[in-house]
Amino acid sequence: MHIRFCAVCGEDGGCPNVRAAAMPEEQEALEQRFLAALGDTGVRGCRHIAEDFSRAVLRSSAIICRGLEDLSTLVSGDNALFPSYHKKVRAEIVLPAKNEFDPMRPGVDGTFFPYFQDEIRFAALSLERRGSSSYGEYAIVMKDATISKRASVFEENTLVFARKFNIAAGGPLPFGYRATWDERNKPAVAKLHPQLSATTTLESFPGILLRDGGCTDKDDFIEVHIYGPLHRRAIEVVLGPKPKNSAESAFHRSIDRKLREVGSHLEVLE
Repeated sequence: MHIRFCAVCGEDGGCPNVRAAAMPEEQEALEQRFLAALGDTGVRGCRHIAEDFSRAVLRSSAIICRGLEDLSTLVSGDNALFPSYHKKVRAEIVLPAKNEFDPMRPGVDGTFFPYFQDEIRFAALSLERRGSSSYGEYAIVMKDATISKRASVFEENTLVFARKFNIAAGGPLPFGYRATWDERNKPAVAKLHPQLSATTTLESFPGILLRDGGCTDKDDFIEVHIYGPLHRRAIEVVLGPKPKNSAESAFHRSIDRKLREVGSHLEVLE
């Protein structure tokens, strides 16, 4: 499952995370959870709301939140790429953070993405082009066309999920919690249908899909797993706060200029 290119003939078998999400047993289990969620909302008189939410999620975007310096590096030119966490650690670009999650990452990522954890970049589904600020103030919105064939989605942050379900490193994973990009609505409905009611409005959908708790252990979102490198040409738009000082203003101007070179831009949120 972890091999993308056949070792015999070199044929491209597709991204391993997408193939894993498309396995029959995975899809069958997810479909059962999805239909059960719709059934529950039907009993509670809000199935039409759940169906509206499901359609809305199919229009959601993958958002990566980062700080100003990381963003500046990513958009610096056409030879710049966004490396995965594990590649940055091994290349001695960053050190693992002193928190409760980073020590778990080798074991958890190796369990969810065996032998290809180095290729996974993480994002979150969003309906309003904003993400989790605990990962950085700047929301990088990825173009759907650049990730749709290599992205899968998961019920929540895999680190949180592994801890919640007491999943041992290398142990089996339960089916029904991940999906291909084109079916990203299903885990969202299966997970979040208890938050829907007959009085739920369309305007409340973004806050239901992604809750920015201000810190990683209080955030709640549908996690996106993108296989392979990310390039500035894959960015639709970047949204972030107004510069606080002259140094940040210079960063802003440089980033916006680099993005406009490839048809994107930096949008300031007031």
